[in-house]
Amino acid sequence: MKAFALVDTNNLAHRYSVVNLTNSSGMPVGIVYSLVRLLRLIVIKENVDYLTFFFDFPAKDSFDGQLEKFRELLDALRVNYIVASPEIPADYYLASYVNWLKNNTNFIILIYSNDHDFLQLVDERTWIIQNETKRKIYGLEDVRKEFGVEPQQLPDYWALTGDKTDKIEGIRGIGKKRGLSLISKYGDLLGILSYLETIKRFRGCTESAWAAYNKINLLDKNLRFFDCYSPSCKHLKRGEFDLEKTRKIFVELEFVTYLNLLVQGLLFRDRNESLKKVMLEEGFW
Repeated sequence: MKAFALVDTNNLAHRYSVVNLTNSSGMPVGIVYSLVRLLRLIVIKENVDYLTFFFDFPAKDSFDGQLEKFRELLDALRVNYIVASPEIPADYYLASYVNWLKNNTNFIILIYSNDHDFLQLVDERTWIIQNETKRKIYGLEDVRKEFGVEPQQLPDYWALTGDKTDKIEGIRGIGKKRGLSLISKYGDLLGILSYLETIKRFRGCTESAWAAYNKINLLDKNLRFFDCYSPSCKHLKRGEFDLEKTRKIFVELEFVTYLNLLVQGLLFRDRNESLKKVMLEEGFW
């Protein structure tokens, strides 16, 4: 089966922002360096067929301009990316893309993000990869084991029990144990809230619970923000991108290691594989 990688760029940039790396002029470059490392990992190790990076709407000087520079590099490499609108976060774009892929393809879907909201999208062919260097991977059984519910029930579960990450208080008096019990018995938030409204001390909880659910639910976002789907990224292994523009960006950022790999033709190929071997295995020759 073909594999499609989706990258929650801003989320990862927050983690990469601790990489204290600058060029000789003092320009911060740690985020860009880390994102290029991730890009190489996805192409070389994961060997995906399609790839798209998702960006939140670019605030002025966000991350010291590093994400703008990374988009410039993606243009040079001819790698697909989507920038969200000012009103709608990139999470909804990415989730909508996943929902479209599930309904229209049979691809394996790999989501690179440390945002646990995406766990609700996990199924038999959709995985979340967190902290890619240590490789915490969430598949269907991982979500079931950690939370005790099906992935698609996570918005219901968080709306009931709260979620500190998204500053959702949950319903007072509904802890994890009772939340799991209610989901097991009534199935979804509608059934649960209908039941809770019959209990005096829980009356009036419906509005806040639905507000929380709508905030974190990524399953039913049927908005079409994009043109599906991105072109194959196999051109990276073949070196079919703007080599000179890529070289200039690496020179500006002083990425000596990446620049040497680019010159050797190994930027998106494993050092241990000869060019001919890669071309034969990928069906290019």
